[in-house]
This record gives sequence, C-alpha cells and structure tokens, in this order.
Amino acid sequence: VYPGEIVGVVGKNGCGKSTLARTLCGLQKELRGEVLYKNSMVPSKRRIRKAYLVMQDPDYQLFTDSVYQELLLALSDQKDKDEKRIDDILDELNLTIYKERHPMSLSGGQKQRTAIGVAALRDAEVLIFDEPTSALDPELVGEVLSVIRKVAAEGVSMVIVTHEMNFAREVADRVLFMENG
Repeated sequence: VYPGEIVGVVGKNGCGKSTLARTLCGLQKELRGEVLYKNSMVPSKRRIRKAYLVMQDPDYQLFTDSVYQELLLALSDQKDKDEKRIDDILDELNLTIYKERHPMSLSGGQKQRTAIGVAALRDAEVLIFDEPTSALDPELVGEVLSVIRKVAAEGVSMVIVTHEMNFAREVADRVLFMENG
C-alpha cells in the first residue's frame, strides 16, 4: 500500500479479512510470512505505532465522556494539537450536534462515524478500516467516503475491509479479493 493509496479488501465471511486487518496494525502476530514497511520487516509492536485500526464494533474504541473528547484524545500524542481540525471532522461527518454527547448514547452509525473521525485525526501512516460502513445509512456512506478521500490526499495509506463491493469500487484505488485466508 503506497502513501495516499486506498486499498479495498473484499471476500466472503471467514476468509481472513479481519485477521489481516488486525495483523497489519500489530494487534495480532502473523502466523506466517512477514509484514514489510518501506522494504523492511516490521515487528507487531512497531506496527502498533505506525497504523491505526477502526474496528467493526466501535464500542471497543470509544472511552471518553463526549464525542469531542474522543476526537481530542486522538490529538493527544501529536505536536500540532490544532483543535480546529476537530470541528472540521465533526462537520464533515455530520456529528457537530452530538459533540457533547456521551459516545455510548449514540446510534451505531454515529459511533462508527466518531471512530472514523478519531482515525482521521490520528497521526498514523496507515489507517485500516474493518467494515467502516456496516452501521451506516446509505446517505452517510458518502460522508465517510469524503473523509477517507481527504485523509488519503494528505498521504495516509489506507486499507479498507468491506463486504460491499460497490463501496470498495467507489473508494479504492485497488481492490484485493481474499479467499481461504
């Protein structure tokens, strides 16, 4: 995956797409093969710092007392803590009216968009999305697509695991088909 490239990963249930996502970001050690970054093997502990995963179920990724605090937390380890970026992301993902709400009080789609907003603000070189549109209404998919394209234009590499072939075609520069792991 090249800088700024969006790669879609599609395949049947159980073929290994989510396992690949967890392995690429270092949450799971590879069983065989190696993960390379800039032509060098990267151990899982280093991948955790370079990549960020938005999981299928955002409940596992939301920790703070408000949507705004969730996005602010994404900026905590960055030198440039430009909070205006938070307002921009809230606006782009149609979350501004929810910024003071507790993340657990949101709908599934609102939680998913919050997790995507956090990913967009992270200082990761690779963003990995596992089914980013699974909890979204069709009209909100376009908003997520817009944010993904904007972040990719800033040079961030992305891997998007999805069952939705039309979404993969729409968002990805390249689509990989997985079968039997």
